[in-house]
Formats: sequence, structure tokens, C-alpha cells
Amino acid sequence: MMVPNNDDDKPTEAPISENKKSSGAIHQKMSKSELSTINYDDVLVLRVKKELGNIVKELIKDKKWTQAQAAEYLGINQPRVSDIVNGRVNRHSVDKLIEILDIFGYSINIILSKETETVDLSIIK
Repeated sequence: MMVPNNDDDKPTEAPISENKKSSGAIHQKMSKSELSTINYDDVLVLRVKKELGNIVKELIKDKKWTQAQAAEYLGINQPRVSDIVNGRVNRHSVDKLIEILDIFGYSINIILSKETETVDLSIIK
């Protein structure tokens, strides 16, 4: 990462300890104060998405479908199925994942606990 240099306004390389570049991504260490600013509502939503995505993944696996077959059945494109199967559920909303489970014929009850930071899902066929 290039940062301005106060001496002659030419950019210089940032120290490697600040930012590490690996396979195209920049990784930064977070301090304890920065970690304390994490929104735990977002963390719970991500947990719900992960759980729902795992259920969809297992349903596709149980049917022995290819991603293309699953995409056709679900009415979404194959890259979106790939996202779910490979755990990239952040690209889907909770509503969309619930809609997909509804297509499979399942209903979902979700119980979130902010106190214990837990997610409980019950699936009804």
C-alpha cells in the first residue's frame, strides 16, 4: 500500500506489519478496541446464513444434483448455487435462503439469542 511521504510528497511503501497483501487481498490486524466495535447483530445474521446455506447444500447433495440441476430447480443461476455450496452465503440474503428452502418444501423457525450469541434453527417439512 502506498502512503504519502511528508519529506517530498512521493509515495512510499507502508510497513509490512500494518498491511499484508496475500493473493490479492489486504489483511489488517485489528486492535482490541476495533474488535469491540463489531456489530454482533451482523455476526448473528451471518451465523443464520451459514446454517441455512449448510441445509441447502445438504439438500442438493442428498438429491445428487449438479449445481446446474440445482440452479434450474431453484430458479437461480449456477454461480449462486456455487456460492451456497462453497459457503459464500454472504452473497445471499436470509430471505433468499429461506425462499430456497421453501422451494424444497421446508419451513424454518429461527431463534436468535443476543445474550448467548446463539442461533437455533428448526426445520419443518
